Amino acid sequence: MLEEHGPARAIDSTEVLPPEKAASLDSRASVSVVGEAPAQGASPSEPSIAKANGGIGLSGTIVVLDDQGLEYPSENGHFEMVPMSGHAGTVHTVDVVSGAWSVDLPERAGIDSIKLGEFVLRNRPAFLLEDALGSLPAVDNRAVLLRVRWPADSLLHVRDRASGRELEHVMLVSDTSNSWSSIDHPGDSARAAQDLGRSPLRLQPPVGSSSTSRDVYARSPGYAWGRIELDDTHGGERFLLLDPGGDLEIQLVGKVDDPNAKLRLYGLDSQPVFELDLSGQTALQVSGLHAGEHRLVAEIGDYWDEPLNLGEVPALIRAHETCRVVLALRAPPPISRVRCGGTLVLPLEWDLDDFSLEFELLGTPLGGGDGRFDIESFDMEVSPERPTERKWTAPDVQPGLYEVLLRDLAFTVVLDIPPPGVLDARIEVPAPTWVEVVCVDDSTGVAIEKAEVEWHFKLPEEVSGWSDEEAEWDVDLLCFRFRAPIGLVTISAGCEGYASTSKTVQVVQSENKFELRVRKQCGVKPVLRDGDTVIPWGLQAGIELEPVEGQQNEHASTTWGGGVVTLNRGEPGLYVLRIPLIPGYLPVPEQTIRLETGVVTEHVVHLIRAQ
Repeated sequence: MLEEHGPARAIDSTEVLPPEKAASLDSRASVSVVGEAPAQGASPSEPSIAKANGGIGLSGTIVVLDDQGLEYPSENGHFEMVPMSGHAGTVHTVDVVSGAWSVDLPERAGIDSIKLGEFVLRNRPAFLLEDALGSLPAVDNRAVLLRVRWPADSLLHVRDRASGRELEHVMLVSDTSNSWSSIDHPGDSARAAQDLGRSPLRLQPPVGSSSTSRDVYARSPGYAWGRIELDDTHGGERFLLLDPGGDLEIQLVGKVDDPNAKLRLYGLDSQPVFELDLSGQTALQVSGLHAGEHRLVAEIGDYWDEPLNLGEVPALIRAHETCRVVLALRAPPPISRVRCGGTLVLPLEWDLDDFSLEFELLGTPLGGGDGRFDIESFDMEVSPERPTERKWTAPDVQPGLYEVLLRDLAFTVVLDIPPPGVLDARIEVPAPTWVEVVCVDDSTGVAIEKAEVEWHFKLPEEVSGWSDEEAEWDVDLLCFRFRAPIGLVTISAGCEGYASTSKTVQVVQSENKFELRVRKQCGVKPVLRDGDTVIPWGLQAGIELEPVEGQQNEHASTTWGGGVVTLNRGEPGLYVLRIPLIPGYLPVPEQTIRLETGVVTEHVVHLIRAQ
């Protein structure tokens, strides 16, 4: 978030920027540096970078362009400046007065570059020009001109799907706390919806947001909520079509005090339509639901991970009606806690000093959460008589089946902790041995050096494992090489332009040399167009690319980012592309596409507005 408008200041002189903050600075606020060293006798007020009082003095001007390309060189506002040393940086807020700015930064050794981000001019967020440089070099006597742009507003049409007419009294929610788990309803955030009047709505990007896009939920009285993604970096005209909706009144019988308990409404799939906190609730009303059959469920735990069911009831939602249901709640079972402990046998050849055993409950934690706990190596007691053995204890854990990981080795075992507890569990790590892997192009037989090879210890089929270690390229042996425990090991490989592949091998004490054959990747990059306008992809569910010639659909993957989606496949052939319904447009017919080996095809889909 941007700091309040005020003098330049360091927020934290030792701050390490999180990845999402660093990415935000890279994508939103880069600059152009223009001009030569000022001639002798140039005005001292001329924009420049110079050392000042042992620090770095920076000054310059800023020009803002609007969506029509008009320039505004005299705006007021502020922006963030971060001198970077590796991934660490000190955040400064810099004032802009009539298009001019200056700041004195304290000297800091090892500055790699100076990032800029989150511009706000005339109380409107601004973004870098597409051709701007990625950072500001700390050089003397260069005129610095920062060029950014205001994006166009988003013009959102909210219409009745059947008639196409613009709706009155449009209520809007654009910052939802649970959109990650919602299909088409803003959940608790619906209470903060504002009546913005008649459609269409002109929406400016929010100030202080590091995101380049956002989900917007909208409805009108008598209609169900709809959701659409807006591109805050460019704006543009969008259409959201709404269907008539109904309401749900919920009467709860019983009481649940667990803070992790949730009330979820499920439609036809396994993802909830909305999620509300259940603890302490006795009655609830939810408006703007799509018509159809639903299930109202009280649960503890993540919805995708077999949550604990505390009761459920069917709910048939009809348009323009209120469905009233009574949900009887079962008290969650008491959470038992037991002691567990045992011995870790770790051969000295591994030469590990600091490490941890990481436990993850494979069932559903009765109290919610993820059921994980760690035991650090310095909390283990080493036996003087048996230096390979370390005693460990965990005094307060839920009984159940656990996946236990020694992350530094990608070594995992399954440990059953029974209800009485266990104090003599034994985790034995096999001795290490060297493994050599060669990646080969399946069509040419040529070895591939620029690949990523990872491995993990083989687990039972019902356990997926949650750690991989990366193999290193050996320049002398011309292969990937790593140390692994003796036993079954799964090796996987991926490299740019190729489909990922994996296989499980038996690692023995003697020679271990394996070959991974990789196929060149093929795929399709669907581009949505409304006339000459490219419509960015959101995280729409339902996009499919299925083979029609009987070939396998192995090594399939989908990548999202920056409004672009790419569907990757490991085998060429004829495929059917199915596009989900895009709000505001007619359904798109199935598209037949032939994928060629090693080629990612750009496929344009022309959208037709519904009204």
